[in-house]
Amino acid sequence: MSATIDITLDNFEDVVIQGSMERPIVVEFTSPRSPACKQVGTILESLSRQMDFTLARVDIDQNPQIGTYFRLTTVPDVRVLSQGKIIDTLSGSLNEAQLRKSLSRHFLSAEDLAFIDIEALLQQGQNAEALALLDPLLATRPMDKKLLYCKAKAFVDMGETEKARSILSDFNDGDDFYREAKALAELMAFHQEVARKDLSDPVDLRFQESCRVALEGNYRTAMDGFLEIVQNHRLWRDDAARKALLTLFGVLGPKHELTWEYRSKLNTILFI
Repeated sequence: MSATIDITLDNFEDVVIQGSMERPIVVEFTSPRSPACKQVGTILESLSRQMDFTLARVDIDQNPQIGTYFRLTTVPDVRVLSQGKIIDTLSGSLNEAQLRKSLSRHFLSAEDLAFIDIEALLQQGQNAEALALLDPLLATRPMDKKLLYCKAKAFVDMGETEKARSILSDFNDGDDFYREAKALAELMAFHQEVARKDLSDPVDLRFQESCRVALEGNYRTAMDGFLEIVQNHRLWRDDAARKALLTLFGVLGPKHELTWEYRSKLNTILFI
């Protein structure tokens, strides 16, 4: 189970050395005098919860002997220990992506690592490459809803709506990724909007264009268009633009940077 433990000379042997005999442990060397240490520490706390590892935090100002023991030269500095031995060293002001990539080798399974690659490919619009990784995993886990959702998303982005609809129809309330699957199904309604030929009103055309670029994966431009309609034509078409934004939030997921950014912008328009 993940935990963040402050390390001193009194508990160093039990927590770090003996603890690493059972499972790898991450040791973070930090100093309150260093702003970079605070940033790295916040990232590590989040990763410890996501990857389920123990984070042993050493304040080198209060425990210089431990820093000397590890031959520490600078902070921030991160060591991964297993069986009482250092198996990895991460030094300097590393960002979240760098720390995640390095630590995932020690705390995630091969399947977890493959899924991280799949998510990255989908975000980059490399759908064919994502499908190439998904199919072998689905061969052994055909009912895995997370994998099925990713496959449906790849098909939607490729314009293969019937293949996506076939996958999404098997999601039921209570399933893992049901909410995301529902949002993805709603995204496919954008295809119907884009296909319309009877539009002439500027707001209709703006909405249609935003749907089109959303289907191309240009989510920021799409969100800008929907947000503009919400701001200037609040109740247009029964609040369709706001609902379209919520659909994209669901497709991207709650942790995506665009979801955070545009949910904040939407709330500003609605409530301030």
